[in-house]
Amino acid sequence: MESKCKLQIAKSDSLVKAQAEWRIRPAVPWYEKAVALATLEPIHSVYDRQSPAYWGRDKSEMPWFSLHFANPIFFTGAIALLGFGTWCRWLSLEETSLGALLLLIPYVTRAYEMGMGSMGRFVAIVVPIYPVLGQVLLRFPGPLRAALLALCGFFLAAYTALYSAAYVIF
Repeated sequence: MESKCKLQIAKSDSLVKAQAEWRIRPAVPWYEKAVALATLEPIHSVYDRQSPAYWGRDKSEMPWFSLHFANPIFFTGAIALLGFGTWCRWLSLEETSLGALLLLIPYVTRAYEMGMGSMGRFVAIVVPIYPVLGQVLLRFPGPLRAALLALCGFFLAAYTALYSAAYVIF
């Protein structure tokens, strides 16, 4: 039993070390990172050609097929949906708090180092935005709603095809 436990600890220790190396930027002191996060630098640096987090560095020539380009948009869109749902009173205080914390955790812990990478994946688990998105879509005319859902389906299929063809979609 003891050797099995040591093996699991060794495995998890190597995973933590591997995760620490997954970054676009070098490690900086905590106060520099705090200033960058407070000024929303990770979000706008994705669109700054001088930044190491610039989306075009992933060799994608088309921004609409680059998740690196879309990650800040997904993140700010989730914030907007959460704020709108709170303002319209579609979300309770608990739901708003949960959504805010689910967005804050990846932003504070990994957004700077990863250049907002994988934010779409992190936003996908923010459950309180889905009822708000449903309420918003419900208020659109039927043809517009169908067009938006078809557009989402198109991007889902395109990202799946790019991923399966081994393109970097970060």
